[in-house]
Amino acid sequence: MSERLTDGKGISHAGIYMGDGIFGHNSVGKGSEVSKLSEKYYAERYITARRVFSDEVFRKLAQ
Repeated sequence: MSERLTDGKGISHAGIYMGDGIFGHNSVGKGSEVSKLSEKYYAERYITARRVFSDEVFRKLAQ
């Protein structure tokens, strides 16, 4: 799943859901990082998620 986050001016950040409530994303200041969706900053700004692959396709690609 892909998560989208906002800074209040519309959707401005995207990440890849990795399971167990964590997602990978990039930031200009910190580079690539893994964060928890439950962290206050992200929990307050989370907008939506979309499935990119079906479960079956994801499992094949993840092998």
